[in-house]
Amino acid sequence: MRQRQHLFQASGGTHAAAAFTDDGEIISLHEDVGRHNAVDKVIGDLLTQATLSDAHCLLVSGRVSYEIIAKTCRAEIAHLVAVSAPTSLAVMMARRVRS
Repeated sequence: MRQRQHLFQASGGTHAAAAFTDDGEIISLHEDVGRHNAVDKVIGDLLTQATLSDAHCLLVSGRVSYEIIAKTCRAEIAHLVAVSAPTSLAVMMARRVRS
C-alpha cells in the first residue's frame, strides 16, 4: 500500500485505505487527509465497480475507530488491519461483532 501512496510521499500528511482480495491483490486504494474519508472512498469505489464482494481485507494507515469497524462490518469485509492502534471503543465493538 505504501508504495502506491503518492500523496503521502509528496506531502507526508495523508491517510490511506486499501482493499485486498484473499490472494493479496489490491483492488482499491485511496488517500485522503481524513482516515474515515479514505475508507469511504475505498468502499465507494468497490461499490461503483461492483467488486465489494471481492474485498476480503481492508488495510488502513491510521488509528481504527468504532466508525471504521462499523463501516468494515457493513461492507461485509472479513478482515481489518491497521498500522496504528485501535481505540478502546473500537476493540469493544469488534469483540461484539465477532461473537
